[in-house]
Amino acid sequence: MSWLELSDELIEDVETGEFDYSGEFEVKSEVARVKIDSAYIDKADSGAMSFNVKFVKENGAFIDMQEWIKSGEAKGNKSTYTDKKNGKEKPLPGIINVQHFLKILGEDFKSIGEPKPFTMKVYGQDKEVKVFEKLRGQMLIVANEAYEDDYNDELKTKTRVVDWMNLDGEDYKGKPKQQYWIERFEKTPVKPLKVKKEVKKEPDADTQADLDNW
Repeated sequence: MSWLELSDELIEDVETGEFDYSGEFEVKSEVARVKIDSAYIDKADSGAMSFNVKFVKENGAFIDMQEWIKSGEAKGNKSTYTDKKNGKEKPLPGIINVQHFLKILGEDFKSIGEPKPFTMKVYGQDKEVKVFEKLRGQMLIVANEAYEDDYNDELKTKTRVVDWMNLDGEDYKGKPKQQYWIERFEKTPVKPLKVKKEVKKEPDADTQADLDNW
């Protein structure tokens, strides 16, 4: 598969991958029944490649998902990373997430075929992307979590799609998950920002002497 650039062996490794949260948009934690409006491959200025899905809810509102499936030019434009523990090449976390998402739809990387070039609006601008036509119109349930983010030192509430379920509320392993997310979001409507603990560093002798003489 030219668009993914992974061997069959590495794709098999995806099955044992760990879940990694990502994505954003909207401003409310919710479990929503959605339809896929579009699924496409986009490329950032850095050369990094992402798998994107625009979901539309029953009320017409949109939820967006984004998973990074290829690194930028600075990191070699790779769909894999080297595991520091054993030195083996493994699929990027975003690829693992996309595989889990596709399994909900009864699809996989091979069955969805090669994406086709298409010009569409991306963040309000016309851009040529590569669209997976087979995924358009498919129905599922998503868990869309609101969270606090302080990017650029400005606190904002964003959201990210953290799980996908079939219309029976089951995850990619066939495990019931819908009620779990409903209860979790009721308990924590917005995931609070993790406050980093400040580590006090003792000044060296020269610096301390300067401070004492200030």
